[in-house]
Amino acid sequence: MKSYRHIPIIVITLVLLAVLSACSDETTSVIFRDPANRYLQSSTTESAVIQQLRQQFYEETGSYLIFNDTLQHRFMGTDLNGDPQWFTETVDLTYTVGTEASGVTKYRYTLLQTDAEKQVAVEFLRSYVLPHFTGKIRPYAWMLTETITHNDNFGTYNDYAASGQEVAAVACKLIPTLNDANKERYTAQVINILLGKLILNNSSAFEAFFAVCDDLYTMQFADPEIKNDENNKLLWSAGFITRGKDPQSSGVSNGFYPDKENDLTSFCRTIIANSKEKLEATYGDYPLVMQKLQLARETMEAIGYIF
Repeated sequence: MKSYRHIPIIVITLVLLAVLSACSDETTSVIFRDPANRYLQSSTTESAVIQQLRQQFYEETGSYLIFNDTLQHRFMGTDLNGDPQWFTETVDLTYTVGTEASGVTKYRYTLLQTDAEKQVAVEFLRSYVLPHFTGKIRPYAWMLTETITHNDNFGTYNDYAASGQEVAAVACKLIPTLNDANKERYTAQVINILLGKLILNNSSAFEAFFAVCDDLYTMQFADPEIKNDENNKLLWSAGFITRGKDPQSSGVSNGFYPDKENDLTSFCRTIIANSKEKLEATYGDYPLVMQKLQLARETMEAIGYIF
């Protein structure tokens, strides 16, 4: 029976290293080279076939491939009492440079067990997902798992994918059972989840997009009781296509413009989910929205998204 493994915020634990350095005559040191190289090292025993697969994947794509959340678990020696000391690093999908994770989604994974399962998952990634992600938008590493789940106050949810600062994870349990058409639909769900984070990792490229509505983000423009149709017209006239949050309730509400993050992700996801003709039919009477749609599409293509 496969067990769920809870993945916490990035764990880089070096127990009592400071004590060892201070109390021992011998100096214990850890040499860090290119941090990304850790994705080439497996923390678990794997077959020569999978080792070669991971190496070949990196050479072909420039991204690393992992099947286990534990990137490193290295024996560091013993302390003065003879107790073993370990260095452990695990994948963190909640980590963001310069911020503290608070109220973030905690994911659990079950892992692919056999070489055959892993090979099928990699082929799906190569054939269906990777063709959309090139250049800067591609993550440092892809983690292929059997399942991805998360909990909230209402229950447990199965996720197609999850993405963090460095790693994009894809659930692959259903892949062997899908025909080509259903694999395309599955890919659309995966991309919809991954796109937001991968775009935000490159948000500095969207300066022209943000400049269109730069002085309006998070502002209140109407009473939250405003009717939906009228709210949408005012949003679209100002250049937005999604609502913002009411600071009094912290929930999405009518009458508020979104923040930059939700503004950008709403445009990018809308672009990949709709044809140009559909976007024109929906937003053609709102020039600021059309301008931002064009800027978002051009920037997505410039940083490596392929439609």
